Amino acid sequence: MWNPLSWAMEVAAILAIALLDYPDFGLIMALLLLNACIGFFEEQNAGNAVAALKAQLAPQCKVRRDGAWKTIDAANLVPGDVIRIRLGDVVPADVKLLEGDPIKIDQSALTGESLPVTKHRGANAYSGSAVKQGEIEAVVHSTGMNTFFGQAANLIGSSNDVGHLQLVLTTVGNFCLVVIGIWIIIELAVQFGMRDQPCTSNGGTPGYCPTLSNLLVIIVGGIPVAMPTVLSVTMALGATQLAKKDAIVTRLTAIEELAGMDVLCSDKTGTLTLNELTVDWSNLYPTHDNESGDILIDAALAARVENNEPIDVCVHEAALEVITKQRAAHKTDTTTGTATAAATESNADGAGAASAADPADLLWCNYELVHYVPFDPTMKRTIATLRDKRNGKVFRTAKGAPQVILDMDARRNEIGTIVTDKIREFADRGFRALGVARCADGSVPLESATWEMVGLIPLFDPPRIDSGHTIERAHEMGVDVKMITGDQLAIAKETCRQLKIPSDIHTTAFFNDPAQDPEDLDRRIEEADGFAEVFPEHKYEIVKRLQDRKHIVGMTGDGVNDAPALKKADIGIAVADATDAARGAADIVLLSPGLSVIIDAMLGSRKIFQRMKNYAMYSIASTVRIVFTFGLLTVIYDWYFPPLIIVILALLNDGTVMTIAKDRVKPSINPDQWRLSEVFTLAIVFGLWLTLASVILFQLAYRTTFFENMGLRSLHDVDVLGSGCGPLLPNDVDDFRDVFDLVKQVLVYDRTYELDPLALSDSTTSLPAAAVDQPLLFSSAAANAIGGGTINTLFGVITPLSVVPGLCDSLRECQTMAACGLKTYQEEQLRGLIYIFVSVSGQAMIFVTRSRRFSYQERPAYILMFAFVVAQLVATFIGVYGFGGYPEGRDGFRGCGWGYALVAWIWVIIWYIPMDGLKIFTRYMLEKTPKRRVRRPVSAVQSRRSSVTGIEMQQTPSILAAGNQHHPSVPPSTTAPAPRPSSAPATTAQEPTTAV
Repeated sequence: MWNPLSWAMEVAAILAIALLDYPDFGLIMALLLLNACIGFFEEQNAGNAVAALKAQLAPQCKVRRDGAWKTIDAANLVPGDVIRIRLGDVVPADVKLLEGDPIKIDQSALTGESLPVTKHRGANAYSGSAVKQGEIEAVVHSTGMNTFFGQAANLIGSSNDVGHLQLVLTTVGNFCLVVIGIWIIIELAVQFGMRDQPCTSNGGTPGYCPTLSNLLVIIVGGIPVAMPTVLSVTMALGATQLAKKDAIVTRLTAIEELAGMDVLCSDKTGTLTLNELTVDWSNLYPTHDNESGDILIDAALAARVENNEPIDVCVHEAALEVITKQRAAHKTDTTTGTATAAATESNADGAGAASAADPADLLWCNYELVHYVPFDPTMKRTIATLRDKRNGKVFRTAKGAPQVILDMDARRNEIGTIVTDKIREFADRGFRALGVARCADGSVPLESATWEMVGLIPLFDPPRIDSGHTIERAHEMGVDVKMITGDQLAIAKETCRQLKIPSDIHTTAFFNDPAQDPEDLDRRIEEADGFAEVFPEHKYEIVKRLQDRKHIVGMTGDGVNDAPALKKADIGIAVADATDAARGAADIVLLSPGLSVIIDAMLGSRKIFQRMKNYAMYSIASTVRIVFTFGLLTVIYDWYFPPLIIVILALLNDGTVMTIAKDRVKPSINPDQWRLSEVFTLAIVFGLWLTLASVILFQLAYRTTFFENMGLRSLHDVDVLGSGCGPLLPNDVDDFRDVFDLVKQVLVYDRTYELDPLALSDSTTSLPAAAVDQPLLFSSAAANAIGGGTINTLFGVITPLSVVPGLCDSLRECQTMAACGLKTYQEEQLRGLIYIFVSVSGQAMIFVTRSRRFSYQERPAYILMFAFVVAQLVATFIGVYGFGGYPEGRDGFRGCGWGYALVAWIWVIIWYIPMDGLKIFTRYMLEKTPKRRVRRPVSAVQSRRSSVTGIEMQQTPSILAAGNQHHPSVPPSTTAPAPRPSSAPATTAQEPTTAV
């Protein structure tokens, strides 16, 4: 993954080692390794959980073992297995085709060919290709990495998924790097250009350069090195949470896109309806003097019940009921043993045909399946060639779309009008019609066969009780749900009526209108509530045109022909029981039927998105705050901060922010967008606000007696007393630093600070004990520092050091050795105070960024609060006690004591409270600012919105109502389930006639 943030940290490590700053180098490397280890283990754990969930989607296949057909995981295939592949299957291994009709295979994923390839007996089919038409048996000859696809994948390796989230991550990282780079240039220019400060030794330590060392503070403190890990772990854990709602994510970045989805194109069968088809017995319509029972039996003979297709199962059960009634009426002497024998004989028959017979299945007692043509989305029919075992006669039956079956009838001119009217009547009442035909002579070639239409079967598919209410919930969340069905327009409208949803349904006829204006076509698609009589290519076109209108589009599908639309959609959703091809093309696979699963997944994804957005805003604000705070203190006050302490701050911060992945958040009421202008603006405002707080605190403690007047120890700077210092001479530097270090040691040793800031007393009793112990060394060093001047530390007043030209500049305006030592000690304590405030206020900021309203109104997760408390208690103890005077030098650090720790916490509270108001005001101003907006859901959707039942949501766009964004609950839809059809026709939603 492109991660320049880690690279910047590595640059900081190189700079530390170049400065011979081994402790900081070690800690920076420890920080990098810690983030890498946390990221590795967290992502591995989350990845293992996701992998376990994906294992539920492992493709299965039909294999013949021990003389029987079994369903096993495709991973368990071995060379020599005989398998059956059919429409919608992904070929599970490299196979050689056996007996059967030619099949069409889409192998574009392997060869790049855009059109399906026809494969005949003896040809090879490769793993990973999809069956687009037909059904055949095949023998496995290569599996796993030994397949053609496996070898190619092994050579190519896995490719990185660079989605929109990665682009956002790159944008945030680049912003942080630019801010850091600008401040590095400013600091170098001021310190080396205007102040002309050379790199000097630190008490004899070679390579010490405070200005360059201070750059580590800006780099380490400003780089959100944990950001890639936090965001990826957040998505991985979110995927696990979505799986608990029966939505398995196959592409992690789809979570972000699902949160922003504003149009959902939903199929009907199994999603809006139960996909539990039943026959309306009272409305069976035979033709050509056939009987109602003949329609059902012929339809069942043209079905393959073992494939568990709803229509096949439905007509098969209905046919068994007819036969049972016939047996009861005519006392037919048919035994179970005869059926079993017939089934066994049929199952062992050649031509790769297999019977659907069950040992107790009375349907196949008298028939033997000779050949079967499976459903083809283009032909929209199935054809079975059968032999009547009673007389040996071969005949054919067919079932499929009623208009297709009618066109097959040799006497269609006689019945065409009445059948068409009947089809329309069924559609108006919400029934799907299934046509059935018979060919008396099955020995003639299929293309020469003479067909007779047997009749129409009205099929009833009851709607889901919650579909209407679920669609209403989607509208309330800003998502426009468009029903996409292959059924007739009348059926689609009746479905809408039953579900009590808008019924502005269009057919796809206008796609073929050459006079259609493209803009008008896009508008009609955008405003429509759904589409009927849809073919797979229309689904793709609908998705594409909605995306052209700047919508984030989700598409549901289950068949192999839905794969292109699923791939094209921003979020492809394979519904329950989808084919392998559809699952392979989808970003999310549903394990439970119904639209409510999608809505639940959408709510979950919005929560995940909120966590990611909150952290992104927090990380940007932290960068601005750290870089501006320590950059300004260095440039304005010539004041440094130890990199060691910044690394500790980063370690504690990274440990806390990892818990954001499990934070308690509220989903947005609108489709989510990054809105980077808002994210960056708010983050910069928060960062500059805390920068201002830090600088003011520093000013009060360093340049005033504000806290000293409150009874606390003085941390303020020593005033200039008008001595008039000139430029520092280069030859004075080393001599001065020797005295400076010695005086510092004396003062630290004695811990007596009641010294006159101008001179030491001539009384030995008021001298520090260490000075008395080593007077000669003290005097000699002081004399050398003033260029050979006379000094008597035991009997006389020390000559002010300001007599050395320019020495005041080096001492930063301090005039006596006593004051210089005291000043250094005070600055070390001041760093303890600043550290506590920066650490506590910085992490407290996360409670502001994670909420859209006032932070106290949205309780964070307990684990986040616990991590914050533990991290800041540790930070406070470090600020209070320090590390025993380490580090030392120009950026020395020492504990500030509990008094100043209390000051830091109070200062945090003072500046934290206004941040919520600042946030709300900034958002309000951003919304008032005119800007070009992309098109979002049409007004028809907005007008339907009222509330989301039982779910507390965040109002994303509105800031004026920031304190009151709860929406009243709306009772669920009172739509009652349609009654089961009996004598009265039912009017419910049906599935496309293309799915036979």
